[in-house]
Amino acid sequence: MSYTIAELVTKHNEIKAFIEAEQEAFDARIKPYKQGLAAILNSCGVLLQEQGQQNAKTEDGTAYLNHGLSVKVDNREKFLEFVTNQNWDFLDAGVLKDPVRAYREQHNADPPGVKCEEFVKCLIRRT
Repeated sequence: MSYTIAELVTKHNEIKAFIEAEQEAFDARIKPYKQGLAAILNSCGVLLQEQGQQNAKTEDGTAYLNHGLSVKVDNREKFLEFVTNQNWDFLDAGVLKDPVRAYREQHNADPPGVKCEEFVKCLIRRT
């Protein structure tokens, strides 16, 4: 059986509308569970930090803190001036985290033209 383009377009739109409606209903049903998972991760993270632990192993898995660093150039001119003053290891299509970490450790400050935001998040891995 062959179909016309008009019939295929109509069927496509029917299926797409069905999927969108089902996705919306699913998203509404799943939202409290996602919020619950986020609350559990936050609570684990707070407990780990309060107890001075980096991780906690259990029979069901391991909760651990993942330390990260968010880095972006917030003043391009200052950053390029800094880089072209023999600081070429900072240069890439974006700013590289390892040289930024080293600079911050050595100078106790962010590199010129770079905005850093430290963060800690808690992750759970199954055993």
